Amino acid sequence: MTDTIIGAFIGVGGAIIGATIAGPIAYCFSKKLITITHKNDIDLMQRQEFNKAAAAFRVAFVDVIYILRANVRDGTKPVTRVITTEVVDVQEKAKIIFEPFLSKEKLVGFNNAWEEYVECNHTHGKYGYTYSNDRTCDEDNKAHSQYCLEHIYYFFDNYAKPK
Repeated sequence: MTDTIIGAFIGVGGAIIGATIAGPIAYCFSKKLITITHKNDIDLMQRQEFNKAAAAFRVAFVDVIYILRANVRDGTKPVTRVITTEVVDVQEKAKIIFEPFLSKEKLVGFNNAWEEYVECNHTHGKYGYTYSNDRTCDEDNKAHSQYCLEHIYYFFDNYAKPK
C-alpha cells in the first residue's frame, strides 16, 4: 500500500512539474503562433483591399481601352475624341481612390505616369504625341491610339497589378 501511495505522489508530482515546465513553453509557442497568424491575416486583408482598389482603377479605363484597341485596327477616331476631359475626370476619381494604397515611393512614379497619360492625348506638350507628315490621318490615329494604350498598360503593369 505504501508503494501505491508513493507512486501516486510521484505521479502527481511529475504532473505538476511537467505542467510547470510545459505550460510556459506551450504559452510562448502559442503566443508566437497567434502573432504570426494575426500578421498573416492583416497582410491578406491589405492585399485584398489593394486588389479591390486596383480593380476599380482598372475598370475606369475599360471604355477607353476598348475604343483605343478598335482604333489601333481602323484608325477612324482621333484620340482627342476618345480621351476627353470628362473621361479623364472619371479616371482621376478612380486614381484618387487608389492612391492611398501605394507607398510614398510608388506614388511619386504613379503621379508622374498619370501626368504623362493625361498629356498623351494632346498633340503638343512635354509628353504629347507628335503627328507625322509622312502618314495619313488614319495611320496617325492608329499610332496615337497605340501610344496612349502603352501609357495605360504601363499604369496597370507597374502600379495596379493584382497582388
